Amino acid sequence: MMPEKDYIKTLRNIRQFYERAKYFEWDNEAISEYRNAVETIDKAIEALQDKGYQTPDQCPFCGGNSTLHSAIDEAFWVKCEECGASTQPESTPAAAIARWNCRV
Repeated sequence: MMPEKDYIKTLRNIRQFYERAKYFEWDNEAISEYRNAVETIDKAIEALQDKGYQTPDQCPFCGGNSTLHSAIDEAFWVKCEECGASTQPESTPAAAIARWNCRV
């Protein structure tokens, strides 16, 4: 079974695809399915986050996907997979995610 953090990341990737796909030429039925899919994805992400799990937001610089990294469970940081931006190492995963998510 996939860990909750992987579910959220997968759901965000799917939602990103749907966001790009909205520019395709679709008929009304496809547009309706698109809207339902995005709504379902958003609800799933919200439900997991309501359970207390936080994930890193997308990169504030390039909009790329960000992931949590660790070095032997002693240091944790978040890094953008696209542009390489990252936080300074923190002592807990929650602190690294909080630092990343508060960037403006």
